[in-house]
Amino acid sequence: MVLNESSANRQRTPVRLGLWSSEYSSLNGQALVTSRVMQVLSDLPWKNYTYPTGYLSMRLVVKNTVRLWKSLLVGDVDTIYLVCSRSGFGFVRDLPALMASLVGVRVVVHVHGSDITTLLSGRWYSVFARALYKRSELVVPSQHLVPDIYNLAAAKKCIVCENFVSRELPFVTGREARDSPLNVLWNSNVVSSKGFFDVADAVKCLHERGYRIKMTAVGAPLGDLEMSKAAVLRRLEELRGFDWMTYLGRQDEISLRKLLLEADVVCLPSRYPSECQPLAIIQAMCSGKAIVVSDTPALRSTVGEYPASVIAVGSKDELVAALRKFCEAELPVIADEVQSLVNERFSTERFDRQIRDILEAGDGRVGVSN
Repeated sequence: MVLNESSANRQRTPVRLGLWSSEYSSLNGQALVTSRVMQVLSDLPWKNYTYPTGYLSMRLVVKNTVRLWKSLLVGDVDTIYLVCSRSGFGFVRDLPALMASLVGVRVVVHVHGSDITTLLSGRWYSVFARALYKRSELVVPSQHLVPDIYNLAAAKKCIVCENFVSRELPFVTGREARDSPLNVLWNSNVVSSKGFFDVADAVKCLHERGYRIKMTAVGAPLGDLEMSKAAVLRRLEELRGFDWMTYLGRQDEISLRKLLLEADVVCLPSRYPSECQPLAIIQAMCSGKAIVVSDTPALRSTVGEYPASVIAVGSKDELVAALRKFCEAELPVIADEVQSLVNERFSTERFDRQIRDILEAGDGRVGVSN
């Protein structure tokens, strides 16, 4: 089967989109971006092929596969917007959408993790993944991924579309003299490899040395390759017994913004394998906060020219030193021109324009015909 309709019999506008994605009702960064895309392009005809996460999703994936290919055959969908998974199981789950590229359907893959390169080069099935992805257009949130993707010949087009921060609440970028303890905010999920316990240990160390410092933490406790969820919960319970630690669990966006306004420093000394462009850091940048991040390509690309404190990956001594400096000296004031560039870079208006341009830039190929 090939796409072979004459230009006289096909409509290029509006593009007819099919969303292939896990459900996007949660508060993680990927879900927030997907929700925004759907909102921005709500005026276009969409067909939704979403499924729950986990192994039980396969029954609905099979059902969605039938629905999707029926839509392709009759021309109800001409562009698939695929919010991909980077795991082996997720790759299998994405196959029905990726394989549409083999018959000429335009597939736009939105990538939300740096481990996409591992999917494309580090696994036994990577050769098959590259064969499918090279027929697709990849949208990535960080420039650091582009050279690797092109070096792997794993996409016919790779477009950088950075994430965004909603500006519904006011952001404070000026700083006055501080007469209260340094407030270190953790505003990501509680994951060992993201550096949560490194930050907690650094705050504890400085507190015990007599520095006026406290830590406020939000986010869901999750397990990873470093520490199981049960172990995370045990350590978290221990930390909650200290007077310098306030753990609030998961928070809605409005509550999180208020906590961010009260914070002095945001830390993310992450070594998390799929870290790409963390919402925690771009929120902090748009709020003019002092930032401490680890020296990884993803985080370096995220902060760009913003005056962040960058420490060696896994270095607890450098993390303590960075926080001690903020305790002993005035917090940095972000120059107006730097703040203006950051706010434009991560604005919803910029994201909305760019994602619309990407998804409406199809070449007019419609449906599947014999």
